[in-house]
Amino acid sequence: HDALGLEAEPGASTLERFVEVAAEVATRLSMQPSQAPWLPPLPDELTDTQLPSGETGAGAPFALMDLPTEQRQVAAEWAPATGHWMVVGAPGSGRTTALTAVVHAAARRWSPDRLQVQVIGDGSATTTTLSGLDHVGSVVDGEDTTVVGRFLERLEADISDRRRLLRASGHDTLDAWWSAHDSAGGPTPPPHLLLAVDGWGRVTRPRGAGDLGETAESLETLMRDGTSAGLCVLVAGGRELLSGRVSSLVASRLVLHLGDRG
Repeated sequence: HDALGLEAEPGASTLERFVEVAAEVATRLSMQPSQAPWLPPLPDELTDTQLPSGETGAGAPFALMDLPTEQRQVAAEWAPATGHWMVVGAPGSGRTTALTAVVHAAARRWSPDRLQVQVIGDGSATTTTLSGLDHVGSVVDGEDTTVVGRFLERLEADISDRRRLLRASGHDTLDAWWSAHDSAGGPTPPPHLLLAVDGWGRVTRPRGAGDLGETAESLETLMRDGTSAGLCVLVAGGRELLSGRVSSLVASRLVLHLGDRG
């Protein structure tokens, strides 16, 4: 027993004994507990119904962020207006899960007439299940260079059509066209387009002597030229994303655990 007659746990450290004594004294004196200096840890698992509403109300909440210096936990949001995104992490860090979480959140937030989704995946079950969403037009296997090439050609043609419609509408961007439509009506603009690419390094790596990196060049051209026409690209990959040319085209980065270079 200590000087206050309180019994401490055997083997407890001085700090642990102090905390136990302080808690017991506070209980005896009916003192109100003070505010903790930190928030509870983030949960290991979180469903979409447990996510708080976004602070702006204009985006799709897909994750929970901890802001220790602000003593707040807030929803991470994605919206077409935020531009291109990248999710960077080592294999097994959750980068594919983050990518699919954004797609699911966007599908909950907007109807298919406001948002369409195309996916270049790795053939995993996680990305393949996205094909069940009404918003998703295609889920393409990123390892099949022939299929990816045809897919990107169709996407380039779609972006060209969108830019032609945008010029005819008299608006500079698809966002401006939708804003005018929502306030004053008129012809319905095309939906925004989200292109999700899982495994950037694998999808864009040259295959054979005749491959000069056309896939990466096509994707980067789409990212440069398609923004005003409503194209948003979400790429997931490893450390190569941070040092490649694509990094300069991305507005937002979500960096997960990265393994040591060794």
